[in-house]
Amino acid sequence: MSDPQGKKVDEDWKRRAQEEKERLSVGQGGPAGAPKIEVPPGVVRKQPPEPPAEPGPPAKRGAAKPAGSRPPADPEEARRTYPEATFETLVGGLAQQALVGLGQMEHPATGQRELDLESARYTIDSLVMLRHKTKGNLGAEESARLEEIISELQMIFVQISNRLGQRK
Repeated sequence: MSDPQGKKVDEDWKRRAQEEKERLSVGQGGPAGAPKIEVPPGVVRKQPPEPPAEPGPPAKRGAAKPAGSRPPADPEEARRTYPEATFETLVGGLAQQALVGLGQMEHPATGQRELDLESARYTIDSLVMLRHKTKGNLGAEESARLEEIISELQMIFVQISNRLGQRK
């Protein structure tokens, strides 16, 4: 800025932003003498991002991304890394979420099969809502696939609930 007053405002803003950044970094290697904030047991503090890996061959479209990886900064790389955003991938992702809640698949974070009927019910209900909201706007294949997925998930849910005596 050519205005001396504007320059002062910018410098003051930068100084305050830096002070705020330092204040927020307390307990994360913050300024010397700052009190350390204790993290409760079982809580994992998010680590700073890792530096980018060495460049390698380009990823194929739709290739699975490695667990724990961040979205790429380069939009072109993002298009190569993530599957195409389609109705099928959305429904498939929700179906996988329901299967994890039903204990039919390993939880991606823990690697364990866990039963969470409330989570499964919520996800199945979300698919039912999606069916209702998209009625008349889907192709025949999309509509049939959505019906098939909802039916299968509801059947599994009922079977598990009946086995546990928790049918709601």
